[in-house]
Amino acid sequence: MTVVLDARRMGRDGVYAYLKDMLELPDYCGSNLDALYDCLTALPETELLLTHVPEAADGFERVCRVLCAAGRENPALKITIQEA
Repeated sequence: MTVVLDARRMGRDGVYAYLKDMLELPDYCGSNLDALYDCLTALPETELLLTHVPEAADGFERVCRVLCAAGRENPALKITIQEA
């Protein structure tokens, strides 16, 4: 499955609800970076395409680090960053 994530929506406000919705994460996935990491490392075959990165919301860098770390840990999770 390929999921397109808009970096403009991945800042401090509402990022966890956005990711839970877009990635269909379980309800028990908490609203913090550690819980997000745990849920991402358990995902089945998934490709994440991050768009609008140059226009990313405040706080995106922290979320992006978690996404990339989870991608290194979970071989089924592929992260692609669209620069432009």
